[in-house]
Amino acid sequence: MEGIKFRVADGDGPYEEQDGLTLMFPEEADKELDQFLSKYDIDIEFTWYFSNLFNSLWVCVCFTEEQDIAGHILSSRQDPSQLYFKAYSPNYDPDKNFVPKVGSMFISSKLALEDLSHRSELFSEIWSQLKECEHHHRWLVIMDEIPESVKAIPEEENRHLFHKNRTFQI
Repeated sequence: MEGIKFRVADGDGPYEEQDGLTLMFPEEADKELDQFLSKYDIDIEFTWYFSNLFNSLWVCVCFTEEQDIAGHILSSRQDPSQLYFKAYSPNYDPDKNFVPKVGSMFISSKLALEDLSHRSELFSEIWSQLKECEHHHRWLVIMDEIPESVKAIPEEENRHLFHKNRTFQI
């Protein structure tokens, strides 16, 4: 997986580097991702879903189904720069009790993942897969299942954790 930056010029103006990072995947990863992203109308080759990500991205975790774990994720991180997540489907609701679903997570560094692994069985599972991986490469993890302990978090607790821990950087 490669992370690239874009520079864009408007007319004859100077090229300006765009914020964020865009992920490009090898063909094999594209095919794997397409197996489940297509049901959310995300075409890996013609979408901005994997764009405008933070520059220090170390791992992209994609779930094969959106998960109701936003509160758990936010309560596991100590700092918003460690990770953020995105839903696959546009599921925003202006209702104050709204909690987004999680399609993918973006973790900033190997050290951030190791720290998160001590706070959650979900991150511990991801860490066990990546702890031997080099820190100067970017990685993609596709998860079919999440740990039962995370899946079993009641909806009301997830909602409470989300609203208690959210920031405007999600």
